[in-house]
Amino acid sequence: MRSNSGFWLTSLAVVALGCESPTSSGTAVADTTTADSPLSGTDAADSAGIDGPGTDIADTGSTDAPDTADASCTGADICGTGAFCNALGHCCPALGCGPQCPNGILIDANGCDTCQCAPAKTLSYFTTCGYPVCAGNWSPTTGVPLCTTEQAGATCSTEGQQCDAKTGCGVFLKCAASDPKAAGCPKSRASLKSDVHYLDAAERQSLAAELLDTRLATYRYTAGGRQAPRHLGFLIDDQPNSPAVDAKRDMVDLYGYLSLSVATLQEQQKQIEQLRTEIQELRNRCGP
Repeated sequence: MRSNSGFWLTSLAVVALGCESPTSSGTAVADTTTADSPLSGTDAADSAGIDGPGTDIADTGSTDAPDTADASCTGADICGTGAFCNALGHCCPALGCGPQCPNGILIDANGCDTCQCAPAKTLSYFTTCGYPVCAGNWSPTTGVPLCTTEQAGATCSTEGQQCDAKTGCGVFLKCAASDPKAAGCPKSRASLKSDVHYLDAAERQSLAAELLDTRLATYRYTAGGRQAPRHLGFLIDDQPNSPAVDAKRDMVDLYGYLSLSVATLQEQQKQIEQLRTEIQELRNRCGP
């Protein structure tokens, strides 16, 4: 009977040399080892050329292409020798690498280790979403320093760092690997709010009356001098407790102001419908 010791020794050599430690840059070291040697034997198979010289396996730092059974290897012993079924249900080669990579190890599309270090993240400054509702004027934000030389699109080094470019509405510059706005900005969803209370008819009537009583005025901002442009609006001093007032910042809450207008429109529409009903009843009673 033929001895298989030469075959197993060669197999172990291939497994041991199949994955080198990556360099600090994440590039796999080229495999220049030529330890595979011809098998020796005197059986009939040798004369047929089966036990020919070994061919060294080039190390590209990547895993093998997925087999047709890779997507369903969970619970089935189909990955073969030198491979295992990962948590995603794909067969991965047991490369046995354990490189020390500051940014982690590259993972291929099947979730298998590649024995290569992941490249360093490219960080840039991006603008953030800002406040869901904004009055349009800028004011400093506690805990967020003012920007100096930072600009959107410029590279940065500290992920998550923010600064205020004074564009207003809570829009900051943030150091990140990808645009924080890509996943969408905050919307006016119930999940983002608490203590939600829908107005009843009496409350809507009260708000409509408040808006109709608002004293409008034109004015200039003192800081702009006599040549400053005139603006139209109301003075907080006239109605300091209005829901359209941001008293802490001495500003008008434009979202609240707009909501007052909506309440007034709803109330007026209700009155219009009532008047239409009354007019129709009079027509029906008096005839054409």
